[in-house]
Order: sequence, then structure tokens, then C-alpha cells
Amino acid sequence: TGDNGEKLVYKNRDLRVEQQIIGHTDDHSNIAGSLNGWLKGQPGLATLRILPRSGAYGYCQFVGGVDSDCLDEQQAEFYYQRLGVIAGLAILLGLGDVHNRNVMSIAGIPYLIDVKNAFSSGVIRAFEAELNDPQQAFLSPGNSFQKTGLATVFESFHFARLRQCRFQLHNGELVQLSPAEDCPVHNNLIRVGKQNSLSGNRPLLCSQYAGAVEKGIDSVFRAVMAHHQEWARLLQRCQGLSVCHLQRYDRDAFWQYYSDLWTFHGFQHFSRARRKSYFARLTTRLCQSEEEIQRWIETQWFEPAARLSGELVHELLSGQVAEFRRVLGDSVVCVGSSSDDASVVCPDYFSVDTLQRAIELSSTMANDSGIAERYLAFLTAVVKQWLLEQVKLGRGFPEAL
Repeated sequence: TGDNGEKLVYKNRDLRVEQQIIGHTDDHSNIAGSLNGWLKGQPGLATLRILPRSGAYGYCQFVGGVDSDCLDEQQAEFYYQRLGVIAGLAILLGLGDVHNRNVMSIAGIPYLIDVKNAFSSGVIRAFEAELNDPQQAFLSPGNSFQKTGLATVFESFHFARLRQCRFQLHNGELVQLSPAEDCPVHNNLIRVGKQNSLSGNRPLLCSQYAGAVEKGIDSVFRAVMAHHQEWARLLQRCQGLSVCHLQRYDRDAFWQYYSDLWTFHGFQHFSRARRKSYFARLTTRLCQSEEEIQRWIETQWFEPAARLSGELVHELLSGQVAEFRRVLGDSVVCVGSSSDDASVVCPDYFSVDTLQRAIELSSTMANDSGIAERYLAFLTAVVKQWLLEQVKLGRGFPEAL
């Protein structure tokens, strides 16, 4: 907290790609600033003040929400249209980690506060398949909207984390706790009239404003198509920047291993070599399972995940969680907070340059209106139908909360 009362969030990673995508700039020269200008007064993307620093760290404006924002109908319309803008941008930029804690709503404005997983292979691959053959691609599970993670902003209002200590001192006695702790998430709980985001009354709140979400998605794509050359230049500025690479193994299982390492009494009797051998087998199986689920995808998108298991177990046993990173425009996987201090773990890991592919896909839409209109018709219809018929409010919400 500064002398003026303003709060900043310290982040121990390279923030240059986030500055380029969602940062506030005086000249509106980055992606968010340019996009908001192209939208010509329509609800756009909220920006954050971001201060990248050399040495792979930086500071970000603190955005704190309240338990429940009360909006009138016009504010709610704009709120859901802004969520549509975030959805459209997430698909175009391959944002693969837009979950319910990475969107923070305050005063009726949703802020996208974390884009470290930009240009992710999963979202870009789904976007490409849908653009090439939307009728077939949207029949398959896991469309590009779902792969961004944004569905959790509408559905999920909690998250579970494994405890690193499973005992608590209560009245002088040690009491054993449950392995996981469920935590509520209020970030995106809004109220309109007598309804709120978790009200089960039909029609659901998000269903009532499904048209606004559809409008937001459509507006982003049309703005980018109308300015595709400028859009391509903006994306090219991301070349050489470092982004997070999230593996697609069973992350719940990994966190269970991580928790067990520090909480299971039996491991205290293992030698160091035996612990390493045990967890090496577990992480290898996890990474092999990631390769297994890629059996049916195109060869160019295949990622040899098992080659990362050695680094994964090394970080696990040292009490850290490995954050693998990729340098946009390169094929390597690294560990480290930025492209400047990264240590290469696996060369030639990626076959597809997802940054260049994202540019090509937006150019395809701009140059062929038939392809663009067909894709947008399918995308907006699928998202709107999901909001009207398939969304499950409070998915997995624990009874205790």
C-alpha cells in the first residue's frame, strides 16, 4: 500500500505480455486500448495499471470486489456485454486460464486480471478447428469458449484447495481436518432487482442477458476484422515475450501428490532416493496420461509432455511448483519468471507457433466474410444456447458454503 492509500499487487513473473494485452496506457497503443477505440463507445475491456520491471517481476493495480454488486437493468446489460468482450478476446488470443478468480467484478465492471496463459495451444487449436468446419467442431466436446475457462465465471462461486497442514489446535488438542478446504468466491456475484448470480429462479440471471453476451462476442470479432492489419501489428509486439504453459495432466492428482508429500507421515521414513523414485514414477504417469489424451489430435499439435516429468519432480521435491513457460515465437519450454532468465527444459517442444497462428486465423476471417459470418453464427449461437439451457449455477457448490 502506497502513501496515497493505493494498493498494488506484487507478481513474481514477467508482466510485459499482460501490459501489452490488458494494461492501461495513456496513448491507448496496446491491445486493450486499441480494441476499446475500435468499439466506438460500446462496452469494452477494462484495463489495469501494470508496472513491469526488469528482473522478471512487476506490480499490478489491486482490484478488490465487494460481496455483491447491485446493478440496474442497463448496468447489467453492459456488465454481461463486457463478459462477452472478454470471451471474444480470450478466443482470439488463446487465453486458457480465464477462471472465476481471474475475472474480478467491481461496480458492475468485470476486470480480466491475469492473462499469463495467453496463446495457449488448446484454445488456438479449438478456434482453428471451429473456423475451418464449425458445424463439425462445435459438435465435439470442449469448444473454444469452454477451453478459455470463462464458463466458471458464470457457474462457479467457490474453489477447493488442499491443505498443507491437516491438523489444527483446538482447546489444547490436535484435531484432524479434511484434506481440502472449500473457499467461497464472491468476485462475480451481482444482483439485479431481486435476483442474483446464484438465484435458481428461471429464467436465470445470466440467461436473461444471454443476448448481451452474444453482442459482446460479436462486437470484438467484428472490430478486429475491420482493423485486422493493426491487430496483426499489435500481436507481433508479443513476439519474444514469455507466457505460462499449463500442462493438461490431471492437476487435482498433482496437487494431491504435492499435499501428501508434506502431510503424509509415512514419507518421513523414506530415504531421499526412495522419495525421488516414488514421485518420479507418479509424475511420469501423469505426464504420460497427458500424451495419451492427445492420441487423436493432429500431429502438429502434439506436445511430448513426458519430457517434462523430470523437471516436474525436481520442483515438487524442492517444495516448489514448477511454472513452465514458453517464449512466443520459439519452440522451447523453459522454467523461470521471464524470457530473460529462463532455463531451457525441453527444446523443440512446440511444433506450432500459436502467436503466428492467431494472427493467421484473424486474417482469414478478415479476408473471407463467408467463413467469418458462418463461424460467428455458430459461436454466438452455441454460447447463447449454453447460457439459456445448459449453465449450472453453483456447479459443485459444497453444502457447507
